[in-house]
Amino acid sequence: MRYFQYLPTHFAWLFVSISLLLSPALAADNEVCLPSGDSSQGFRARVYSYPLRDKTAANDKNYLMYEYQTKAKQLYEWYGVTEQNFQMGKAGGLQYGTLYGHSLTITNFTLELVGYYKAPQTGKYTFGLTRTDDGAMFMFDNDGAFKCCLSEQNSKDTSDISLYQFYSQGAVQQSYNLVEGQYYPIRITYANALEVARLQLSATLPDGTVKKTFEEVYYFPDKSSGSSPCNAVLTTQQYTGTTVSTSINPGPTTTVNVFYPYSSLVSTYTGSVQ
Repeated sequence: MRYFQYLPTHFAWLFVSISLLLSPALAADNEVCLPSGDSSQGFRARVYSYPLRDKTAANDKNYLMYEYQTKAKQLYEWYGVTEQNFQMGKAGGLQYGTLYGHSLTITNFTLELVGYYKAPQTGKYTFGLTRTDDGAMFMFDNDGAFKCCLSEQNSKDTSDISLYQFYSQGAVQQSYNLVEGQYYPIRITYANALEVARLQLSATLPDGTVKKTFEEVYYFPDKSSGSSPCNAVLTTQQYTGTTVSTSINPGPTTTVNVFYPYSSLVSTYTGSVQ
């Protein structure tokens, strides 16, 4: 039995490619968004009404995915939310408090958070909902979040839900392979029916860092019709340079090419060869 530390370069590239393909949840079809123009760091937050003590909709996938947009009244819109988690309220009737620095009835409201997640590293990310009261949903890198540069357009297909968690359910998580510097659409919805309001979302980065705040999210205004394409197919390739390089090829199908140096693809191997 022989142990070795480094694989040959060509085999390392094969190892990296196969490991990405076999990961539990690959970002949808290797597509990324190409937002442009002025942006603000953090989520765009919209608060909608919700009937006090109505536990039905807060535990309804259809309501949290799309029905709130027509069944509830939009009350507020804020920008720059990077600390999205909260826990507030107590047992009792109607209560007032603050969410992201703004006053509202904390016992009954619907919340939508929208933006683009700009991956700070390349590799496997794990997003998780640890504890929710009453109901929360997480959509990522598909039409369930929203179409690239069209944040008002999202899917009504509940199979596009990445994560959902209702009161008393255990923690849930989902993993994705993301590429550094690329933008991925993200949408979080939440509803509280009464008393305590709680949302706890986290992201575990490829290097193991656990984030409970989302400074990596940016909001870009939607593009007008007829503007440049906003979605692209992502490809990764090896090359003989010394730094990671990115190019965009326009065309009927826009392609984002990310080039990695051979040296960065050499993976440490701790298994054995007979």
